[in-house]
Amino acid sequence: MLAMNAAGSPAAARSERSSVLRHRDAMPADPYIAIWEFEVPDESVDAFVEAYGPAGAWARLFRQASGYRGTELYRDRDDPQRFVTLDFWLSAEDYHAFQARFKEEYAALDRACEPLARAERPLGRFALADRSSPGF
Repeated sequence: MLAMNAAGSPAAARSERSSVLRHRDAMPADPYIAIWEFEVPDESVDAFVEAYGPAGAWARLFRQASGYRGTELYRDRDDPQRFVTLDFWLSAEDYHAFQARFKEEYAALDRACEPLARAERPLGRFALADRSSPGF
């Protein structure tokens, strides 16, 4: 998958990628990662990348909550209409507290962004898969 910046340029995404790597340095041993998959029509790609990228509307909303550590947006190399987002949180508790506190704002942004994707689905909530992780 190809990382994109808000302008959709892989070259310009390098600086955003370095900030993404910095947020990973600040991660706990067992972060909470929410992953979503989207199918985006060609005519919506630019607006989608702008809204769902690391500096987009979703990340700005998440940043208002404690425990949020960053968002990554990836584009499938084989299917350019397929994207995934990874939203990094310190813990499941931080993620759920965000959902409760910002329920109305989340719903409003979700409605505003709905036309940008033909389909969306949660892929799940993930943790690091190493032998020291709980439940491994």
